[in-house]
This record gives sequence, C-alpha cells and structure tokens, in this order.
Amino acid sequence: MKANDYYVLFEDSFRSWKENSGAEVGALIKYGDDKWLMAFPQSDRKTINVTLSDVALQQLAEKKILPLSSLPPELRQLLETYRFEWVLSAGQKDFLILGKNSINEIGFLLLELCTRVFELLIRNKKLEEDLKRKSREMEDLLEKTSALHEISRSIESLTSLDNLLQDIVQKAMHLMNAESGSLLLFTEEGNELEFKVALGPKSDTVKPFRIKLGQGISGWVAEHGEPILIKDAYSDPRFDPSFDKRSGYRTRSFLCVPLRYKERILGVITILNRLNMEPFSEKDLELLLTFSTQAALAIENTRLLQEAIEKERLKADIKIASEIQKLLIPTDLPSVAGLEVDATYIPCKEMSGDFYDVISIKGGKWAFLMADVSGKSIPAAMLMSNFQASVRTIFQFSDDLAWIMENLNGMIMRQTSSDRYITVFAAIYDPATGTLDYVNAGHNPPFILSESVDIVLLNKGGIFLGVLPWEYEKSRLQLKTNDLIIIYTDGLVEAMNENEEEFELKNLQKLVLANRKQTLKELKETIIHAVRAHVGSQLLDDDFTLMLLRKTDANL
Repeated sequence: MKANDYYVLFEDSFRSWKENSGAEVGALIKYGDDKWLMAFPQSDRKTINVTLSDVALQQLAEKKILPLSSLPPELRQLLETYRFEWVLSAGQKDFLILGKNSINEIGFLLLELCTRVFELLIRNKKLEEDLKRKSREMEDLLEKTSALHEISRSIESLTSLDNLLQDIVQKAMHLMNAESGSLLLFTEEGNELEFKVALGPKSDTVKPFRIKLGQGISGWVAEHGEPILIKDAYSDPRFDPSFDKRSGYRTRSFLCVPLRYKERILGVITILNRLNMEPFSEKDLELLLTFSTQAALAIENTRLLQEAIEKERLKADIKIASEIQKLLIPTDLPSVAGLEVDATYIPCKEMSGDFYDVISIKGGKWAFLMADVSGKSIPAAMLMSNFQASVRTIFQFSDDLAWIMENLNGMIMRQTSSDRYITVFAAIYDPATGTLDYVNAGHNPPFILSESVDIVLLNKGGIFLGVLPWEYEKSRLQLKTNDLIIIYTDGLVEAMNENEEEFELKNLQKLVLANRKQTLKELKETIIHAVRAHVGSQLLDDDFTLMLLRKTDANL
C-alpha cells in the first residue's frame, strides 16, 4: 500500500469522530521496518523512523488507552515532541491511534469503533491489492505460456538450420522486448564460438568475429553453462565495452544464456537492451532460459534432420526418427525421496510413439508421465519429440495437472490433424506429504496395489489429447508404505502370441500380485520375461513401456 492509501483510509475511518468529538486524533502507522507514517494533524503528514522493540509492541498490543508516562521511552519521546497526550493500541501492532485532550466513556467507545473500522479498511485494501497482484501474475503467466507454445510451434516447423537460427533470435528479441540479439554456436573444433545470427543496431560489425571459450561474457557462459544477467552494463566489471567503443553502440542491460541440449552446450543466446529502457529482470532471465531449452532441442533436431537428408533420405528419415525417440527416454532415473522408481522401454520397430519421463518441478515435487502417440512412424516420433519439449516447459510454470492437460490438449489440436492423438497418464508426487495427484487422458489405466491386496485402477481424467476440447479431472491419492503403482502402455497388455491371444491386463495384475515382494528391478524383469514367454517366437506388434513406483517408509 502507498502512504496516501493509508491517509485516505484514516480520514474515512475517523470522519464520524471528527464530526462528533472535539478531541484531536491522529495515527502512527507501520510502513516497513522501523518506518512509520505520521497522520496528525491533517496538515502534518510525514514518514518518520523510530525503532520499537518487540517487547514494546507487545505491551502496546495488550493495553487500551495509555498515558505517555507508561509508554516505552522511544515512543514517549516521539509523542512528546508532537504534544500527544495518550495512545490507543486496540490490540494492534501495525498502527497506533494518537490523541490530544481527554475523552469520556462515550467518546472512547466511538474512538474504539473508528479504530476497528480503520483496521478492517486496511485489511480489505491489502487483500484487494494482493488479489490484483496475483491476478496480474496469472495473466502474465498465461500470456508467457501461450507465447512459448506459439514460439515452440513456429521454430519446430523449420527444417533449414539457417532459417531456424534466424527465427530463434527474432522470437527471443520479441519475447524479451529487446533491441538487439545474437546467437553463437560452437565451431566443429569445439574451442570457439562463432556468430550465426546477429540482429539489431550495429549487428553487421560482429558477424565476422569468433569468441574463444571462456572469453568475455558469452565465452564464460558457454564454458560454465551458467546464465548471466547484467542490469547495468557499465557498472559491472564483467562487461567488456570494447565492442561499444568500436561500433558506437551503447549497451545498457545484458542477458546471456546457454543453449543446453541434455548435458551438452551447443552455444549461447545473447539479448541486449529492453526497448522500454528498463533493465532486464530475474523473471526475464528465467523466461529466456525456458525458451533456450526449446531452442536447443529444435537446433539439435534440425541438425540431425539435415545430416540424415545429406546421406540417404529414406534410410536417414527412419534413423532420425529412431534417434529422436531414444532421446525422449531417460537414460538414468533420478532418486525421488519417498519413492522407488524403475522403468523400461522396448520398441517394436526403429520408430516409436511411446514415451515416459520423470521431471523435477517446483516445490520439491516430481512429475511422472507416460504417453503413447497414435501410429508408428516418423510423424509420430516427431510429434512425441515436440510434446516432450512442451511438457517440460509447462511443468516449470504450474503444477495444476488439470490446467496442464487442458493446455497440452489445445496445443496438440492446433499442431496436428484429427487422426493424430496422444494418450497420456500424468502424475505429480509430493515427497513432503506422500500424496500423488494424477490425470488419465485416455491412457491404459495404471493400477495401484496396496498392502491390503486391493487393486485400484487409476482411470479418472478425460479423453486422449488432440481430438476435442476437454475439462480434465484431477484425482488425489494418499500413498502408504509399500503401495505399488504399475504404469504401462497398450503394447504390454495387447502383446499377442501365435494364436492371436493378448497378454491382457488381468494376467499382468495376477503376475504383480504373485510377485509383489520382489524388488522393483526383479519385478520389472519378471514382467518382461512373462510377456516374452507369452509372445514366444512372435515379434512384438507394438512398443512395450513399463514404469513401476513403490512408496517407501517415510515422507520428507
């Protein structure tokens, strides 16, 4: 709240007092650490510094009207300076009512009523401002999420690396409302960065240059893989003004982030100077980092695609789709507090549409996903690649599963034809509480097996993604020790033998019941062996993906 807001609320609250009492009254309002607003009399409004100890504030909060002689020394000295005679705390630590002249019992009741009105008006004003702030933050979040989706859709549609790099810088400048931007990639030797794109004033003067690893800000970011935000370039010793001196350009604020693909740095994106003249912020840095993740994935995918085209188009297309699919599957599963995790993925062909992931998200929570794209082809693999990039982006902004699935559904509908869809099971586990939220979007229902041997299907949520607008339903489970969750794709339960008999869900459940005491690794191998034994000499007709979760003894 601004100082004038407090003054207005004070005058509104004590208008009836002024009209019905001859005694002067004012207020001392807390306005930050050791800072108070003085509102007495009307012509004397100022901010003053006074330190009141916690003990003094507690004494005031427990009293009614106090004479100056009973006040803490630091407050008594202040009030004597302004010739106040008494203080009314009314149980408050955030403001004090100050008075001159004595008042009778009726006057005291009116004063106490006005004080309560003042308290309520302050509280309501703060709530109103808090709601407006949160509303602005949500609108900003939705706008940026939408922008990132559109940018992702745009850059992933480009197959020419040069066009892609140009588009990435243009989109980054638009996202940051920036004056200039550049993108540098490592040379084949890997010890230098070269400018691939430079846009904005004086950009032509930098394109011929190369930067050694560790040289300047861009070289440092590429070497260490850490972003840098410089709000005021010429006051930061890390900034090298030599380019400004050569070109006549004036750098004010500076963002530089790595283009990271898995554990490998491809290059860096640099953004200079907001168009509105304000410095870049921490939120800008966070947004550009999220964007750079999508950009790096698009760059790597485009590189792979171009390499394949240069060799053999058809054979290379099949290979690239297979490589993309492999990149979707985690090579090492993270350690999750309160859960044991294991998984496997067995493709039936070089190209696949299955996918699973385990993602660390805000608040110490973990997201678990399994998805299956319709079809087994290059478009299916590419769609799953785009889907994974969008999933990892959107989970950094929100942990509301229903909202996430609705937005992903809209994205898939816009990006694909009606014959392409994705079944998804998504869950968020909170180690602090042991709860598991989930949404099942048309996926084969996972099941949970508890100590009581009850099997519960996790089938609530909605339809698969990419077909119709849908409001998805989120469900919550309170996990108990040794609860076992089995997540799978249809390739497991629909695996056929030579008699065209499917393995079936009931057989999977019986198998898990009989072997529930095994370690997750042993249980995983038991299931794989059983499916292979069922299929016999037949080849798998569909991809086979399996994830197992088991609740351990304690939460965080």
